Amino acid sequence: MRIRITRTPSGTSPEEVRQGWVGIILEYTTKVKARQMTDHDILIGRKKEAGYMVDAVTALQALERHNPKAYEWWINRYPNADFGNFVFTTNECEEVSQ
Repeated sequence: MRIRITRTPSGTSPEEVRQGWVGIILEYTTKVKARQMTDHDILIGRKKEAGYMVDAVTALQALERHNPKAYEWWINRYPNADFGNFVFTTNECEEVSQ
């Protein structure tokens, strides 16, 4: 199944970087009803929210095609990071048909 990012995701990156996700369509791996908080989630003030888990590498590749400046920010900021997965909440995206 796939999702389309429809609203600027929450997070600590600059607003223009987060806005770069809007409009991207991504395959999601898991639909999360009430995701478990990680240390990073706690640091950025996220609450438990339903959402969609996506592979971070695939998501960043889509971001590179959709908004190269936003992608560049991620790569420059975290050049050696292994993000694993990203979660976009249900109020930030919508399911789309294949």
